Amino acid sequence: MTSQVYTAWEKDTTAGKHSVMMAFDNATVTDLNARAQAYRLGTGALAEGPAAALRDGLAARPGDVVVTRKNDRRLSVNHGKDFVKNNDVWTVTEVHPGGAMTVRHQDHNGTITLPAAYVRENAMLGYAATIHRTQGMTCDTTHAMIGSGLSRALAYVAASRGRESNHLYGVLADGETLTDVLRTVAGNHDGNLTAHEQIDAARAVARSLPEMVSVYQDIDDQANELRMANTARTILGERTAEPFIASDAWGAVATHLRHAESEGFSLTNLLTDATGTPFEESQDPGAVLAWRVEDKLDYWRTRAQTPARRPLEAVSDQALARLARRATADLMRARADTGTNPATAPDRRDLARNWLKETKETPWQYLPDPRLRHHRDPGPVHPAGNRGRTEIPRYRHAQILRADRQGAPGRR
Repeated sequence: MTSQVYTAWEKDTTAGKHSVMMAFDNATVTDLNARAQAYRLGTGALAEGPAAALRDGLAARPGDVVVTRKNDRRLSVNHGKDFVKNNDVWTVTEVHPGGAMTVRHQDHNGTITLPAAYVRENAMLGYAATIHRTQGMTCDTTHAMIGSGLSRALAYVAASRGRESNHLYGVLADGETLTDVLRTVAGNHDGNLTAHEQIDAARAVARSLPEMVSVYQDIDDQANELRMANTARTILGERTAEPFIASDAWGAVATHLRHAESEGFSLTNLLTDATGTPFEESQDPGAVLAWRVEDKLDYWRTRAQTPARRPLEAVSDQALARLARRATADLMRARADTGTNPATAPDRRDLARNWLKETKETPWQYLPDPRLRHHRDPGPVHPAGNRGRTEIPRYRHAQILRADRQGAPGRR
């Protein structure tokens, strides 16, 4: 990839354009600068003669492009209107004995002689640079190498320094594609966010569905632990339950109890059975209880899944339903018959509600209470099978009971 970047830079430079190569590490930048300088030496663009040692380990000759890397207001230039600054681009016009060199600014053409110490510590060849150092630079074309470790902000810098064109070259790791690199770079946010960017990022995290699900799950688990703790205090007593609740394993106990509850098992029986054996020698009674509850629950599940013979399995479901209705009717008749004995008589309002809820399949279409015989309507007698009793309409039941509550004569 380094060769491709250099070849493209050489083509643009031959065409007379100011082109800059970019990389994301200093070693690659030094290699590109050395190639570019060798090319210019081969074309005669650089003069033979003394060279000044630079910060990157290379040497600058007259005609080379160099970049200064430190602000120094004492080195004024352009008749005092400017000074030597970080990222300024210069062309070397002369190299002096001892390492000092005279340079010309590429923007305003001001000249200055840089001291040998400054050159040695703060000057580098300027054909290539790290992407970070090209911020604020403007040229004709750029050729930048990018990898998946590059931040999105620096990728923008690499793609925006050239006035005419900007070219990006992806450096791929093993098994990586260019699409993977671009997707990763797009997701690499700069850690130095503005206040608004930090607010937006925090809001996006808070509103994200996975985060909300995680928060809800945590709240639900805590609520279940508190609910099961109150259940344990009710079943076992506060003194007995407290050592289990104070244990770090109470979360596991609460989870097992929730599963038992959702599957229809009795928490009272489960906790009673699990705590029936003493815990004297256990260092963590909560952990022991969690194991016992889980073991009991597994046993109960196995028992529930084992096929068993149902009582009255020879009787069909329809026949059982009819027997249940008949038993309900007999029970209600027995409750009504207790009306003859005021000491055991049920509340009349409850009796009225039960009468009104009766269906036609129950015998409550007829009134067996002898106290209500004088309320019978003079309507027609039912067909045979009714034993000559007169049917009382449902609405008359309510009227009779209402009159009874109001203390109608002859009803007490």
